[in-house]
Amino acid sequence: MPTPAERKALVFFSAVIALGASTRAYRALRSRSPADLHSRSALELQIKAADSARRAGFHKGKRERAPKSPPKAAGPVDMDIAGA
Repeated sequence: MPTPAERKALVFFSAVIALGASTRAYRALRSRSPADLHSRSALELQIKAADSARRAGFHKGKRERAPKSPPKAAGPVDMDIAGA
């Protein structure tokens, strides 16, 4: 159970977080600046390009990697300190 001082600190931090989140939400909902409109239109263009590429079946193939062989020990291996 938190002490009274800890409860006060938790209430304070909760209030600061709630005020900060509500301020950010208010600003995000109320801003209609030209920069916002420009970035939204650019985002729409990117979404359309991605959707058209997805519909066309365009995708990058996975690269074939050569399997790595484990390194060879130069001498005797101490099993107490050896890695995987």
